[in-house]
Amino acid sequence: MCRTTAALTKSCTSSLRLWVFSGLLLIFASASMGADAPRNSLGVSLSFGDADPEGPAGQLAATYWYDITPSLSLGAAYKDGGTITDDDLVYTAVTVSAEGRILLSERFRRSLYGRLSGVSYDYDDRGDEFKDHGYSHALATGFSMRFGTGVGFEVGYEYLRLGSDKHVSSVGLGITYSF
Repeated sequence: MCRTTAALTKSCTSSLRLWVFSGLLLIFASASMGADAPRNSLGVSLSFGDADPEGPAGQLAATYWYDITPSLSLGAAYKDGGTITDDDLVYTAVTVSAEGRILLSERFRRSLYGRLSGVSYDYDDRGDEFKDHGYSHALATGFSMRFGTGVGFEVGYEYLRLGSDKHVSSVGLGITYSF
């Protein structure tokens, strides 16, 4: 989505820096894996909210997380979403994320989390007959819990920006499996 206007070029440069930083963090995480490496997690989540300016939206996401420390994880996700009442907006996104956690309880590993993500997106606005792709960001916050069996769940809020004129705000519920 990088165009020649100064504002969009600046936005595109910032997104590129975020992607490079996220990539370096993932390289560091994979290089630091050892025999006593922290746990990995796979998860799925379903979110509902509002796609501004389109209307009610839903999203399904599949995620992978690598715990660097008990309070810091790096992850990647694939998201597929769109408007619920009609097919005006359909989008897919791939995210690279850093997650910080505040541990509330050792038992069941209850924690509050905050996430910052770099996003590569594609969307089709069928109402305006407009397609777009590019790079952006997403922010999320929520509560998560992991049980001793490896199963866990999370509840959270996410703000996903799709270019300069569209964003999705949603609340979601997810389940995870840690190994």
